[in-house]
Amino acid sequence: MRRSGRRLARLTGLLLALAALGGCAARWPFVGEHPSAGLLRVADDLASRGEFETARAKYDELATKYPDAPAAPRARAVRDALAKILETREQIERLRGELAAREAELARLRQSLSTRETELARARQELQRIGTEADRLRADLEELKRIDLRLERRR
Repeated sequence: MRRSGRRLARLTGLLLALAALGGCAARWPFVGEHPSAGLLRVADDLASRGEFETARAKYDELATKYPDAPAAPRARAVRDALAKILETREQIERLRGELAAREAELARLRQSLSTRETELARARQELQRIGTEADRLRADLEELKRIDLRLERRR
Protein backbone atom coordinates (compact mmCIF):
# COMPACT_ATOMS: atom_id res chain seq x y z
CA MET A 1 0.00 0.00 0.00
CA ARG A 2 2.85 2.39 0.72
CA ARG A 3 4.34 1.77 -2.71
CA SER A 4 1.18 2.63 -4.59
CA GLY A 5 0.77 5.76 -2.45
CA ARG A 6 4.31 6.86 -3.29
CA ARG A 7 3.80 6.14 -6.97
CA LEU A 8 0.57 8.09 -6.98
CA ALA A 9 2.28 11.00 -5.21
CA ARG A 10 5.18 10.94 -7.73
CA LEU A 11 2.80 10.77 -10.68
CA THR A 12 0.71 13.61 -9.25
CA GLY A 13 3.85 15.69 -8.68
CA LEU A 14 5.04 15.03 -12.23
CA LEU A 15 1.66 15.98 -13.68
CA LEU A 16 1.56 19.17 -11.59
CA ALA A 17 5.10 20.09 -12.71
CA LEU A 18 4.19 19.51 -16.36
CA ALA A 19 1.04 21.58 -15.99
CA ALA A 20 2.94 24.40 -14.32
CA LEU A 21 5.72 24.40 -16.92
CA GLY A 22 3.35 23.95 -19.83
CA GLY A 23 2.31 27.60 -19.89
CA CYS A 24 5.94 28.78 -19.82
CA ALA A 25 7.66 26.41 -22.18
CA ALA A 26 7.63 26.99 -25.90
CA ARG A 27 8.10 23.27 -26.52
CA TRP A 28 6.46 20.39 -24.84
CA PRO A 29 8.86 17.46 -24.58
CA PHE A 30 6.18 14.88 -25.30
CA VAL A 31 3.61 16.70 -27.43
CA GLY A 32 5.50 18.91 -29.91
CA GLU A 33 5.59 22.62 -30.58
CA HIS A 34 2.52 24.80 -30.64
CA PRO A 35 2.16 26.54 -34.03
CA SER A 36 2.49 29.93 -32.37
CA ALA A 37 5.94 29.12 -30.94
CA GLY A 38 7.74 29.78 -34.25
CA LEU A 39 5.95 33.09 -34.67
CA LEU A 40 6.83 33.97 -31.08
CA ARG A 41 10.52 33.23 -31.71
CA VAL A 42 10.49 35.45 -34.81
CA ALA A 43 8.80 38.29 -32.91
CA ASP A 44 11.21 37.92 -29.99
CA ASP A 45 14.18 37.97 -32.36
CA LEU A 46 12.90 41.09 -34.10
CA ALA A 47 12.34 42.82 -30.78
CA SER A 48 15.81 41.89 -29.53
CA ARG A 49 17.32 43.43 -32.69
CA GLY A 50 15.40 46.65 -32.10
CA GLU A 51 12.99 46.24 -35.01
CA PHE A 52 10.08 47.19 -32.81
CA GLU A 53 7.51 48.06 -35.49
CA THR A 54 7.91 44.70 -37.25
CA ALA A 55 8.07 42.84 -33.93
CA ARG A 56 4.87 44.56 -32.78
CA ALA A 57 3.17 43.39 -35.98
CA LYS A 58 4.34 39.80 -35.40
CA TYR A 59 3.15 39.81 -31.78
CA ASP A 60 -0.17 41.20 -32.99
CA GLU A 61 -0.38 38.47 -35.64
CA LEU A 62 0.29 35.82 -32.99
CA ALA A 63 -2.33 37.25 -30.62
CA THR A 64 -4.88 37.48 -33.44
CA LYS A 65 -4.17 34.12 -35.09
CA TYR A 66 -3.72 32.12 -31.90
CA PRO A 67 -5.71 33.90 -29.17
CA ASP A 68 -5.87 30.75 -27.02
CA ALA A 69 -2.20 29.79 -27.39
CA PRO A 70 -0.10 29.66 -24.23
CA ALA A 71 2.05 32.52 -25.57
CA ALA A 72 -0.91 34.75 -26.53
CA PRO A 73 -1.12 36.69 -23.23
CA ARG A 74 2.61 37.37 -23.35
CA ALA A 75 2.37 38.37 -27.02
CA ARG A 76 -0.44 40.82 -26.23
CA ALA A 77 1.50 42.29 -23.31
CA VAL A 78 4.71 42.69 -25.32
CA ARG A 79 2.75 44.08 -28.29
CA ASP A 80 1.18 46.71 -26.04
CA ALA A 81 4.56 47.52 -24.47
CA LEU A 82 6.13 47.89 -27.92
CA ALA A 83 3.26 50.14 -28.99
CA LYS A 84 4.01 52.35 -25.97
CA ILE A 85 7.73 52.33 -26.83
CA LEU A 86 7.00 53.32 -30.42
CA GLU A 87 4.58 56.02 -29.29
CA THR A 88 7.17 57.34 -26.84
CA ARG A 89 9.83 57.37 -29.57
CA GLU A 90 7.51 59.39 -31.80
CA GLN A 91 6.89 61.83 -28.95
CA ILE A 92 10.64 62.11 -28.36
CA GLU A 93 11.26 62.88 -32.03
CA ARG A 94 8.45 65.43 -32.05
CA LEU A 95 9.79 67.05 -28.88
CA ARG A 96 13.32 67.09 -30.31
CA GLY A 97 11.98 68.91 -33.35
CA GLU A 98 10.15 71.39 -31.15
CA LEU A 99 13.27 71.85 -29.04
CA ALA A 100 15.40 72.51 -32.12
CA ALA A 101 12.86 75.05 -33.35
CA ARG A 102 12.78 76.76 -29.96
CA GLU A 103 16.55 76.78 -29.74
CA ALA A 104 16.70 78.41 -33.17
CA GLU A 105 14.11 80.97 -32.03
CA LEU A 106 16.13 81.54 -28.85
CA ALA A 107 19.30 82.12 -30.90
CA ARG A 108 17.41 84.58 -33.10
CA LEU A 109 16.05 86.40 -30.04
CA ARG A 110 19.50 86.53 -28.46
CA GLN A 111 20.89 88.03 -31.67
CA SER A 112 18.06 90.54 -31.73
CA LEU A 113 18.67 91.37 -28.08
CA SER A 114 22.37 91.88 -28.76
CA THR A 115 21.52 94.21 -31.65
CA ARG A 116 19.09 96.15 -29.44
CA GLU A 117 21.63 96.41 -26.65
CA THR A 118 24.18 97.79 -29.13
CA GLU A 119 21.60 100.30 -30.39
CA LEU A 120 20.75 101.23 -26.79
CA ALA A 121 24.43 101.78 -25.96
CA ARG A 122 24.77 104.03 -29.01
CA ALA A 123 21.61 105.93 -28.06
CA ARG A 124 22.92 106.41 -24.51
CA GLN A 125 26.22 107.68 -25.87
CA GLU A 126 24.35 110.07 -28.14
CA LEU A 127 22.17 111.19 -25.24
CA GLN A 128 25.29 111.74 -23.14
CA ARG A 129 26.86 113.74 -25.98
CA ILE A 130 23.70 115.80 -26.43
CA GLY A 131 23.47 116.36 -22.66
CA THR A 132 27.08 117.53 -22.60
CA GLU A 133 26.42 119.77 -25.59
CA ALA A 134 23.31 121.17 -23.89
CA ASP A 135 25.31 121.91 -20.75
CA ARG A 136 27.95 123.67 -22.87
CA LEU A 137 25.28 125.67 -24.71
CA ARG A 138 23.65 126.66 -21.39
CA ALA A 139 27.01 127.82 -20.12
CA ASP A 140 27.61 129.75 -23.35
CA LEU A 141 24.14 131.29 -23.10
CA GLU A 142 24.79 132.34 -19.51
CA GLU A 143 28.09 133.83 -20.59
CA LEU A 144 26.37 135.68 -23.43
CA LYS A 145 23.74 137.01 -20.98
CA ARG A 146 26.47 138.28 -18.68
CA ILE A 147 28.25 139.95 -21.57
CA ASP A 148 24.96 141.49 -22.72
CA LEU A 149 24.29 142.78 -19.21
CA ARG A 150 27.75 144.31 -19.03
CA LEU A 151 27.24 145.95 -22.36
CA GLU A 152 23.83 147.29 -21.27
CA ARG A 153 25.34 148.77 -18.15
CA ARG A 154 28.05 150.54 -20.09
CA ARG A 155 25.55 152.29 -22.31
